[in-house]
Amino acid sequence: MVLEKFIEGTTNQDLPLLENLLHEDMLFVRETKLETKARWMKDTKEQL
Repeated sequence: MVLEKFIEGTTNQDLPLLENLLHEDMLFVRETKLETKARWMKDTKEQL
């Protein structure tokens, strides 16, 4: 299941796994911001 893989990637800080799970046109909505996949991956890398 995709959600289980996403949780695994987050828990294990596996950025390649997370990146492979996300569609190239993915958009992430955070409060009042809309982020692209590239921006989300950059922010996630910094957080992990």
